[in-house]
Parts: sequence; structure tokens; C-alpha cells
Amino acid sequence: MLLLNNKDVTDLKNFERQLPPLFLSLNSELGKKGYGVTVVGGIVRDFLLEGKVGRDWDIEVSHPTLAWDIK
Repeated sequence: MLLLNNKDVTDLKNFERQLPPLFLSLNSELGKKGYGVTVVGGIVRDFLLEGKVGRDWDIEVSHPTLAWDIK
């Protein structure tokens, strides 16, 4: 358990309950095609600090067979 301001910020069920339907739909559709969606940035920060899902959305989309080698 990780406590911040006397709240358990590892309550993933609480996090999932607050996700908007658009994100859930996007995650589902991309998942069907083999992509993984990771929530990063402001959403994670707001949930850890305040226990709520805010409006500052950043996501990372990845696929196990796609990689970029930037030189």
C-alpha cells in the first residue's frame, strides 16, 4: 500500500472507475489490434496526488512488433 495524504493511492479499482468511456473504448479497440495503451503524465500525477482522474491526458501507444531506431 502506498499512502499519500492518508489515502491509498494504489487503489486501481478506484482509478478504473473514473476512466471515461472514450478511453475504455480506445483501449479496447487498440488492444484488439495488438497495441498496448499506457496512461502517463498528468493523469497519473493527479491520481497519485489527489486520488482523482483529471483532464490532463497523455497516453503512450506501443506494439510489440513495431520499433523505431532513430539515429
